[in-house]
Amino acid sequence: MTAPLRLAAAGGADLEGLLGTSGYARAWRDIPLDPLRDKLRWRALFESSFPGARHLDRLSRIACAATECAGLPARAAPADDTTAVVAIGAAGCLDADWHFEASLGSSHGTQAGLFPYTLPSTFLGVLALRYGLTGPTLAYSTPPGGEAPALGEALGLVQEGLAGRVLVCLGDWVGVEAGASAADLGLEASARLVVLLIEPGDALESDLAPVDALLEARDPAGLALQQLRRAHAD
Repeated sequence: MTAPLRLAAAGGADLEGLLGTSGYARAWRDIPLDPLRDKLRWRALFESSFPGARHLDRLSRIACAATECAGLPARAAPADDTTAVVAIGAAGCLDADWHFEASLGSSHGTQAGLFPYTLPSTFLGVLALRYGLTGPTLAYSTPPGGEAPALGEALGLVQEGLAGRVLVCLGDWVGVEAGASAADLGLEASARLVVLLIEPGDALESDLAPVDALLEARDPAGLALQQLRRAHAD
């Protein structure tokens, strides 16, 4: 019999703002910041420093911000535990790809610092290093609406004993500059990314959506965001 899993923490970023189970909730307009055009300024969001954040690509910054909103720094894994990091999305590193390609031959020079981020799994390494996560890292490319099967495989890492828990990054972050490339893939130049920390435990211990409901949803990221906004409204 498979041990039960629960959604222990969550954080999300979309066109409205940032929020999560840490209690953090801010709208972009209150910062102010345009999430599709501006660089995310860490000090404008959190009362903490993040050395090196200014060198990260847009996706890495947003993923770290959503993880911070989930409260992961306060939920460190035990020393004998491992946390896997899994990305599930359709666009992957498209935003970084576009900016790097646009810089080739530019009069301002090639943005060589962006090259490492032209791999869809690079931002998972950023998360692992920042939050001390030592489990496997996996990146799944899925069509819109096809996230649930990949989510099931991510949960299998915990159920099969390959990781003590899993941090799942659901969604994409594509800025307006990469809009045409996104449209070619059937995506919109929009942004939504949700980070879910899933670990062994009874679903009744969590106020968030049950893991089974996430697996059955056509849009698990949307369901998680809905739950977070409802919790903050209450």
